[in-house]
Amino acid sequence: MSVKDNLYFESANPVDTRLKDYIDYYYFQNTLSEDYSSTIVYYPHHKHALNIYQNAKVTWDNGGRTIKSCEGCSTSVLYTTNKDKSRYVTMQGVSQKVGIIFKPLGINQFIEPKLDSLINGTISEFDYFGADFIKLGDKLQTVDLEEKIKLMDEFFMAQYKGFSHPILEAALNLLLNPNETFTILEIAGKLKTNRKTITRLFKAHITYTPKQFKAILKFRNALDSFQKGSNKNFTEIAYESGYYDQSDYINSLKNLVGKTPKELYQELIAFGEKGTFWTPLSDEMPLNP
Repeated sequence: MSVKDNLYFESANPVDTRLKDYIDYYYFQNTLSEDYSSTIVYYPHHKHALNIYQNAKVTWDNGGRTIKSCEGCSTSVLYTTNKDKSRYVTMQGVSQKVGIIFKPLGINQFIEPKLDSLINGTISEFDYFGADFIKLGDKLQTVDLEEKIKLMDEFFMAQYKGFSHPILEAALNLLLNPNETFTILEIAGKLKTNRKTITRLFKAHITYTPKQFKAILKFRNALDSFQKGSNKNFTEIAYESGYYDQSDYINSLKNLVGKTPKELYQELIAFGEKGTFWTPLSDEMPLNP
């Protein structure tokens, strides 16, 4: 748990082992002062987030979102993906936020429609789980961390529908395998299908194209590699993360987040212990939570 500079942040994994293949972790974030004001930049990710915002007015556009204290405002539930660029979050005043971070194809285990039919854009209102999900958010503000995890686990096990698509899952596993560097065309050949089919399935159920997913996965692997071994040079990080060479690494980062690795890593901080990396744009954000 971290409470610093009027920001409380705590994260935890599901306890129920049946959920661990689908949900990466939960987190709970409260801003604690009406004077609190902070802006951070967050980066593309192959995992998706479902958030509950309480006592807050949330506005957003393609550049990011602003969360302003608003006692008595209706609870907001938003689903967030980020596949193409850096975006900002501005937090002002007192508010409460609950986050669920899903692994690829994780949310699909708890919904019946295709994901792309439920969301529209990088940030979307998400009312699929209805009033019970909002009530859960209210309850989470009154209990300790152990009980929060228990309530979250129980809710998602009750929502479990199951999802199976052998071609999509096989393609995803090949992309996620750190020891392989298959092209999308090679994956299609191995699975005896075509690139169009794989692209259609990714867009329908993950909302990214395979090309976007692969680019983001390499980017996140590079961030993890840098974080775990600060003495590594960019060439080592590039090869470990699936890039052809350092030049490919630099150009890919410029295209994705508009920065070179050196520029990015000078600004980057790890927030919590779950591979969350942000860049603070104001002094309120704690640098070592």
